[in-house]
Amino acid sequence: EFTALSNYDYRRVSYKLENKNNKKVASFNKSGEFTNDDDLIDWIALSSKYFTIVGIPVTSNDYKIAATQKTGLSSGVPQENAFFISRPATSSNQVTDVFSFYCGPQLSSTLNRYDIANDNVFGLTELHLKKVLDSSSWLGWLETILKWILSFFYRLIPNYGVAIILLTILIKLFLQPISKKGMDSTAKMSAMQPKMQELQTRYKDQPEELNKAMAKMYKEEGINPMGSCLPMLIQFPIFIALYGLLQKHFELRGAMFIPGWIPDLSIPDTIMTFSFAIPFLGSQLHLLPLIYTASMIFSMKITQTGTTSGQGAGMMKFMTYGMPLMFFFVMYNAPSGLLVYWTVMNFISILQQVFVNRKKKVQYETEQIAKIEEQKKVRKFKKK
Repeated sequence: EFTALSNYDYRRVSYKLENKNNKKVASFNKSGEFTNDDDLIDWIALSSKYFTIVGIPVTSNDYKIAATQKTGLSSGVPQENAFFISRPATSSNQVTDVFSFYCGPQLSSTLNRYDIANDNVFGLTELHLKKVLDSSSWLGWLETILKWILSFFYRLIPNYGVAIILLTILIKLFLQPISKKGMDSTAKMSAMQPKMQELQTRYKDQPEELNKAMAKMYKEEGINPMGSCLPMLIQFPIFIALYGLLQKHFELRGAMFIPGWIPDLSIPDTIMTFSFAIPFLGSQLHLLPLIYTASMIFSMKITQTGTTSGQGAGMMKFMTYGMPLMFFFVMYNAPSGLLVYWTVMNFISILQQVFVNRKKKVQYETEQIAKIEEQKKVRKFKKK
C-alpha cells in the first residue's frame, strides 16, 4: 500500500497489464475506488506533474491492484490517493512477496533504464516505465521535436525563458509562408476601407444587397475575409503539443526566467495574493495572462481591419474580443512558459502586420493613383 498527498503533487493512477503495449489510467467510481481483479499486472503507478511512484511485483504477476482517492477538500486538508497490491489467498505455509518501487522524476532517460537489466541495480527488464509519461497522444511526435529544439536552445543560452522565446521565433519563421498569405489578405482589406465604407453608405438600409456587393468585391480582389484567421488555426496543433510539453517538462521545474517576476516557468507568475477568492480566478493575481490577452486582442484587431456586416460582423467581433476573453480564463493558471510563448508570438505577429499593412497601403494607393491618371488620359483622348 502506498499513500500520497494529491491536490497538486499527485493526481493520477495508471497501470500496465502483462503482455499489453499501452498503459491504462485508473477510472474511479463515485466512491473514489478502483479495482482490477482479473488481469495480471506489470506495474501500477501514482504520478504527479513531475514525479512518479511505481509499484512493481517481482516474484509474480498474479496480484490484484486497487486504488482510492478522496475527491474533496475539507478544512484545507489536501486530497489523498493510494494504491494497493495484493495477492489471492494461498494454502502455502510460507509465501514471500518481492516488490520493487521506483520513486523519482518522470524522465525518459531514467525510466528507460528499467528496460535493460544491466542498466539498473535491480536487474529489471522490459518494464516499459516510460509509458508512465503522459503525452498529447496523436501529437506526441510533435512534443518530442519541440522538446529537442528547446533543449538545444537551452544549451546555447542557459535560460529556459530565452530558449522559449528562441523557439517561438523559429516556429514563427516556419509558419511565415502561411502567415504572409493571411497578412496580405488583411492588408488588402485594410487598403480597401474607402470602398467598403462607400458600399455601406450606398446600401445602408439594404443588408442583403450590401452582403452581395461585399462578396462581389472580395471575389474581384481575390480576398478571403477570414483569411487572416488561418495562421492562428494552423498554430493550434503546435500550441497543444507545447502545452503538453511545458506542463510536464521536468527541466522546467523551478526554471527562473525573470527574477522577481517569473521565478518558475512551470507555474503561473503570481505578483499578488489576496485574502479572498475572485470567482473563476482564485486568490492570486497573475500578470502574464493580462499581457497575453491584451496582445491577443490588439493582434486580432490589427489583423481584422476589414469591415463586414450581418453574421460576418458578429463572427469578427467574437474573434476580436470573445475568443481572447475566453482564452484569458482558460490560460489564467497555465504555466508561465506557455504564456511567454503565446505572448511573444502575438507581439511578433503585431510587428509583422504593421509592416505589411503599411507596405500594402502604399502599394494600393499607388495603384489607385495610377488608375486615376490612366482614366484622365483616356478622357483627354476621347475629347480629341
